[in-house]
Amino acid sequence: MNMKKILIIDDNKIYHDALGDLLKEDGYEVISAFDGIEGYKKFESENPDLIVLDIIMTGENGFFVLEKLKDKKIPIIVSSNYVGAWDLVKDFRVTDFILKADTSSEVILKKINEILK
Repeated sequence: MNMKKILIIDDNKIYHDALGDLLKEDGYEVISAFDGIEGYKKFESENPDLIVLDIIMTGENGFFVLEKLKDKKIPIIVSSNYVGAWDLVKDFRVTDFILKADTSSEVILKKINEILK
């Protein structure tokens, strides 16, 4: 069986681990990155099926990743605690946007399953 790969790019380790554990339990392979540069390198080397991307991170942020991936055909779910983030990312090719504070990991998992089915 070929497991789908999810790349999580987020500098919040607690969020990262919680979502990653849930995705693994559901049968996904999880690739982790904690800033934009590491995330882009993992995208190039791991060829993920979907990216969950935070926008506000230390170092290179999510906009760096969105700019680098603007011509790639990969689903990207932007996941942020910044309420105004949707207005900032809507001009990029983003598949979905979730506000972390208002969205459970289970809802994110459901969105991922719908996108990758």
